[in-house]
Amino acid sequence: MEVEAKSFDSFIEGTATKIDFLTLIKLATFLELAPSVFIDKFLSKVTDENSALIEKTKVRNHIVKHFDLEVLRKSGFIDTVNDFDHIEKKILDFFGYNSVFQYRSDISVPVYSKGKITSNEKSLKFWVNMAYATIEKTSNPNEYDRHGLVKIFPTLRAYSINVEHGLLQVFKILFKLGITVVFVPKLYKDLHIRAATFCVNDKPCIALTNYRDYYPTLWFSLFHELYHVLYDWNEVMAAEGGAHVSAGMSTGDIDEESANAFAARYLFDDEKMEMVEPFINDPAYVAKVARGYNVHESIVYALYSYKHSGFGKFNKFLIDPAATLEIFEPQKYEKYEPIPQIVKRNKQIIN
Repeated sequence: MEVEAKSFDSFIEGTATKIDFLTLIKLATFLELAPSVFIDKFLSKVTDENSALIEKTKVRNHIVKHFDLEVLRKSGFIDTVNDFDHIEKKILDFFGYNSVFQYRSDISVPVYSKGKITSNEKSLKFWVNMAYATIEKTSNPNEYDRHGLVKIFPTLRAYSINVEHGLLQVFKILFKLGITVVFVPKLYKDLHIRAATFCVNDKPCIALTNYRDYYPTLWFSLFHELYHVLYDWNEVMAAEGGAHVSAGMSTGDIDEESANAFAARYLFDDEKMEMVEPFINDPAYVAKVARGYNVHESIVYALYSYKHSGFGKFNKFLIDPAATLEIFEPQKYEKYEPIPQIVKRNKQIIN
């Protein structure tokens, strides 16, 4: 066959750094075997002897495929886009993973929100994974009680009047009904997302974010997601990854417009709005009527502004949610403190 002994030995032992295809064809011809037999044996031996290196390549490929490294570098999550050992460690420490393959890539996210505003898909999935990791590690021991949710539902909007503690009180009530609700801040400007509903351990879970930095939006988003829990639960469980991300687009069998209409109707329906509209420029009157129907007046202004497609005139009445969110310490996410540590504190305030 005119094959050098050294080349022959390295090929048979699987130590050759590259395949000598001429040698392979000669051996296949001599032994009357298909060349693919030799290739399969060669690759198998190389794979076995270099499994650690191959696994490292898989990890790095997974990172490059699912993370926007330049965005993460600019935000301070990683120091460099080239040191993959450093990047892997940051991912594992932050999310509390044992492996980067625990990162959820199977959850479908709408890249466009209403109005075709582009979201960075990798950044959106980063938020989804922050939310999922927070919920999963919170581990709600209570069984989901749909009947209990329906029973207490009419009382929930009244908590909006308590700007500092009302949202937390609702989180606590829902937690006891087997529904975990968490707040996860929107870390990047190119994200257009309000909230998401997840199925974790066969229980409904909700993650809210500060989509517009308006206090009323938190409450609207919460009741929007509770609509999905009440009426779209089977569809959420059947959705890819067991999750529905609310970013202004209906997906599959889940109708965002119906959820929006439900949230608006529950918070302050059209009949009440028609009563208030002639006096919308009288803040004292609006506040009096809103409180009479157990809802914060900022929600009335938000719904009115949305109805009339303009938020500028009444922005000052929508109020900043900072006082509400302070208890959830969003800065811990912004500083990329490990999620398992964040969850420990969250469980203390929710339980």
